[in-house]
Amino acid sequence: MTVSLVEDAQRCFTNAFDAVIIIICTPDTVRKTQSHSPNQDPSPSYNDDIIFIDGTKNPPSIKSYASKDAPALPDAGSDKSAGICTWHAARSTLKSIFDNSRTFSSTFISGRLTISGDMAVMARLNIHQ
Repeated sequence: MTVSLVEDAQRCFTNAFDAVIIIICTPDTVRKTQSHSPNQDPSPSYNDDIIFIDGTKNPPSIKSYASKDAPALPDAGSDKSAGICTWHAARSTLKSIFDNSRTFSSTFISGRLTISGDMAVMARLNIHQ
């Protein structure tokens, strides 16, 4: 994972939002050939990078991991998954969101960003673009 993606995320997530966002970043060539239905909770593959954004802290704590080194993700629907939202997108898509070259809503509507988990997190989220 490039450091710049994490730095860009730090510029976007500046305020607490009382939840955790897990971002699964796929290589651009892989994401273009995969699609996930809105009800499917995509799991990371070996080549993915993962960014954990802990919005229970102010400012949010942001850490990145290679998928093979990341902590275990909670199962969707478990008590531990409350307050956790998962994003799944190609690195270039995330970069365009964080760099403000593409709006968050248009990226989601176009299907380039898949969101699963606790959707109430999205209502509390304030991304600085």
